[in-house]
Amino acid sequence: MKPLIGKTRGRIWELDALRGFAVLAMVFDHLTFDLSQMRFYFSDWYKAGGFITRLEEFGTSFQNSGLRFWGHYVFVTVFLLLVGISCTFSRSNVKRALQVLGCGLAVTAVTRFLVTINFLDMSIVWGILQQIGFGILLYATVSALWDNRYFMLGVGALIVLAGILIRWYDVPAAGRIPSDLSWWEQMVWFMKNDAASVLLGTRWYGPDHFGILPCAGVVLIGGYLGKTFYSGRRSLIPALDGGWNKPLRWVGRHAIIFYLAHQPVVMAAVLGIGLLGGLTLAI
Repeated sequence: MKPLIGKTRGRIWELDALRGFAVLAMVFDHLTFDLSQMRFYFSDWYKAGGFITRLEEFGTSFQNSGLRFWGHYVFVTVFLLLVGISCTFSRSNVKRALQVLGCGLAVTAVTRFLVTINFLDMSIVWGILQQIGFGILLYATVSALWDNRYFMLGVGALIVLAGILIRWYDVPAAGRIPSDLSWWEQMVWFMKNDAASVLLGTRWYGPDHFGILPCAGVVLIGGYLGKTFYSGRRSLIPALDGGWNKPLRWVGRHAIIFYLAHQPVVMAAVLGIGLLGGLTLAI
């Protein structure tokens, strides 16, 4: 009889494959975003050739499309649900949460540095990594209070409902953190002015922002799904497993590495195209 659990250290193949697909969709989304912003990366954009301008037009077209608008929410939802499901398998969710939050803080530090040198005003203060870390920590807290799947579902549903009530998709922007302040002064300014609203989700900040309302609730709902459908840590569709999903599973198993590494690689590729086309960086 074919084993119900995947061949790679007991991992469930459909979860890794779905996570891998969501990660690749994110990479494509960020690639098109960088392409849509190409003219701001170079000081002499008027020299851009036809191929480069067509790339920018393609990126802009996708970023403004309905496919991107709805696809963004679909893939983020899938990814957060998978985070919650994975929480039901972890031996130490607090440790995982702190590791992910640490990676998120590193992303914040790097993006804020780029702002201070007047290159790429795209700082991330509460992006997907920070939200995943918080969601895992919230899962651990809710489980400690009452390790009951229906309690988990109820808390998650209430958080999602709160996100719907505040219209998370249409909240106003927060004030921009002054780039001429020192790193410590920037932190103090943010904590004093907009930290609570940005983290909660009643205001957005930067190109990668995912507020607690409703995202943390989606993670908890994922925890309910994990406790309900994967309590035995077995694949629900073992008959569909096979070599065809190996690339997706590989990406899914290394999701955080892809997240941390893909943007520098994608940005380097986009900038390289412009430089090869004879353009000059705007720094």
